[in-house]
Amino acid sequence: MSTTPATNLDFSVIVTNKNHIDFFQAFARALGLSVELLGEAAFKEIHTWKKDALHAFFSKKGTLLCIPSGEYNIAAASRDSQVAFLDISKNASTFNLEYAENGSMQRMYTNFNGIVRRNIKAPLQWENANKTYLEVVSDAILALTGQTLDAYQKQTATRYRIIK
Repeated sequence: MSTTPATNLDFSVIVTNKNHIDFFQAFARALGLSVELLGEAAFKEIHTWKKDALHAFFSKKGTLLCIPSGEYNIAAASRDSQVAFLDISKNASTFNLEYAENGSMQRMYTNFNGIVRRNIKAPLQWENANKTYLEVVSDAILALTGQTLDAYQKQTATRYRIIK
């Protein structure tokens, strides 16, 4: 991955290779969240993530969550699946990647102001030294959900309020 920090993005996503539409509340609890269903929202309406809301998109193969930046229990949520947390912050010039598989952390990477602070375990197949952070996020979404970020941008999300 390029060590150049993101300069024009500010978002966080959780991506998994399982469609959690029928048991989303349990998946959210495994991440460390309690949520309440609010309704639906088009992708273009959620370009600014709110601290008290998350938006879930479901594909045949996986789930994409647009969430506020924070700490999530990726390993617990990855039981019998793969889960990635990717966070880009333009204000702090940071990029964070956490990836777990079958309940075990497999990869952790953090770049803060152009300095690699954490680089644990080997890079994943969808990581590459020449990719921008947005390309890494896009490739992670495709690899885990089978659907491109552009395809999600044409869909409607299920909106949840984060209770805790």
